[in-house]
Amino acid sequence: MSLLKSKIFIISMAVLVAIAIITPTTIVLLKDETPPTIQINNPRKGYSYSGTVLIEVTAEDDSKGMIIEIFIDDVLRNESSTYNWDTTGYLDGFHNITAVATDKSGKTATTSIICTVDNFINPPPTDEFKILNYNIKESGIGDEWIEVVKAENPDIAIFVETGTWDNNGNKKLNDIINQFNGYFYEEAPYIGYTVQGESYNTSGETILSRFPILEFNQIFPLTLDDDSIHYPAHDFIHAIVDIQGKDVHIIGYHLKCCEGDFEEQRREKEQEGIINYMDDLGDVPLMYVGDLNSLSPADVNDTTRGTFTDFGYGPATMLLDPSDEIYGNYSSKVHNFTDVYRTLHPSNPGHTLNILNYESRIDFILVNQHFNNTLISSNIGIGTELDDTASDHYTVDAVISITNISILPKSEETEQTYHSFTKITRVPEDIKIKNVELITLDISFYWTKRNIAL
Repeated sequence: MSLLKSKIFIISMAVLVAIAIITPTTIVLLKDETPPTIQINNPRKGYSYSGTVLIEVTAEDDSKGMIIEIFIDDVLRNESSTYNWDTTGYLDGFHNITAVATDKSGKTATTSIICTVDNFINPPPTDEFKILNYNIKESGIGDEWIEVVKAENPDIAIFVETGTWDNNGNKKLNDIINQFNGYFYEEAPYIGYTVQGESYNTSGETILSRFPILEFNQIFPLTLDDDSIHYPAHDFIHAIVDIQGKDVHIIGYHLKCCEGDFEEQRREKEQEGIINYMDDLGDVPLMYVGDLNSLSPADVNDTTRGTFTDFGYGPATMLLDPSDEIYGNYSSKVHNFTDVYRTLHPSNPGHTLNILNYESRIDFILVNQHFNNTLISSNIGIGTELDDTASDHYTVDAVISITNISILPKSEETEQTYHSFTKITRVPEDIKIKNVELITLDISFYWTKRNIAL
């Protein structure tokens, strides 16, 4: 390379370096336009809580260094994703929990829930209680039935057709209990039990109670008068409830559905078997609550019921008319039953089935001799449009005087009889499966021919 060219090259490099030093470097920063996301994992919206509750929040964002804030009733309680909330320092009732996430660019995300604090438990009235009987249709196929129950506000409830409530560790049962306790936060909280192992959403019964449930049993199978075993279409439930110091036995039921001789015969056998079960309990306060799928002998002249209704009178006659020539022999030898609604409303039809051309009274609250002079009131439905849309059955309720429930002194002999029901347990699984297969065929026929659920 010539000397001239070398000088020119050196001068050019120097110029470039000088330009690079003099010219500022431009760095382009991308603006964060995406806000974070946030959710409250615990507690849950609408639920009732007491004591110390863990508030747990999850937030996500593309950037690091996000700030999370937890507010209770608009007061900042913690700058973290968790907070131990001592609810005893708050009034019972509704409270607002808000979580806010803020990223480095100032973008925020906010979410809020309302839940209930219930640390002061008000007991049910000391002189009366309200019991509810409600077939909610296919395990509660919609949410309107919940509004009906809120309007009823029962102290004890027997729900029929709750067959899926035991799924996933009784998840639906617990959800329902928490929802009602959150709504009725000024009342004593419900506890509840539901039938386990049912295969259909039209099976099963559940009990909720604001009073302590001392014992609970699922009844299957049944023993008939000739000591043979009968497998009912739906398991029965039996709970002993401590109502202000008085142990009351409550049996929830759902007898075999549908019209026809076969269905009637199965209902009659189911009723025969459960009467034997009730007699084994001895002379105790007893309430029989549920969907009988049978007409009452007191309603034989009801000209207002549906033209296609023909469920027969056998099961109700066994319970209410021991003098009947056909069914009287199956009646209880221990209990004298009273039909609460019909006793208080001698002339009102009181239809409980809400299906076109099938209107009739097939849902009952029956009480035995220990409830003489206790009946205060009874109603069918709540009197709003929800009655017709929430289920294919109407509610039946009864208000009962607690003071007038008679209790016999417990001797050693009656104590043994009193607990005899615990000896009745579910049959082995292989027998249950055989019975389920029979029910499957029956229900399949019923749905294809009737397209309704009783």
